[in-house]
Amino acid sequence: MVMTAAFVAVKVNDRPNLATEYVGSSGDISGGKYQSLENVYRISSFVAFFSVWITTAILMNSYREKFRYL
Repeated sequence: MVMTAAFVAVKVNDRPNLATEYVGSSGDISGGKYQSLENVYRISSFVAFFSVWITTAILMNSYREKFRYL
């Protein structure tokens, strides 16, 4: 969550104060200024996603063991 907050804070602060018409793609307009921050954010998101799946698998396994003896 800390990485997400830092990533969003940097991206929001990089936006211009005045919204104007933008002709082009709808992608990221920062142009890769914060490549290292983006890499850390991607890695931390990947680790968080798989840690949730592993935790769910462990909890489901314990419930399976509990229901097996009923």
